[in-house]
Amino acid sequence: MAPEEWGRFVQSYVGRPEDFETWAWKKLKIPEEMLYIAPYEPPPRQVNGDFLCTYHGCFNVYKNKQGRENHFNVAHLGFRAQCPDCNTVLMNQSSLPRHKRDNCTMRKKAQ
Repeated sequence: MAPEEWGRFVQSYVGRPEDFETWAWKKLKIPEEMLYIAPYEPPPRQVNGDFLCTYHGCFNVYKNKQGRENHFNVAHLGFRAQCPDCNTVLMNQSSLPRHKRDNCTMRKKAQ
């Protein structure tokens, strides 16, 4: 839904503020069982210091929390970053400075 559509949608509500969420879920025809999905909470560090991926069937192990979170975001959630100069798709946002410095085709053409 585009921001303008969302604005019109919110303004079309005429009930009590505390009832907005229930109204919105019904109006958008979102299944009620979606209300009960638990938010993702990364598991704590293991006794041996490793960080395990908790995605079902994934047995990857990381030495630091950031490594596990990068893996989860890319492999299981499909997050990616895009170079604004050449539109190359990168694994994560932290790869962007190195890409721009070493690999960006648009920057190399400009030099």
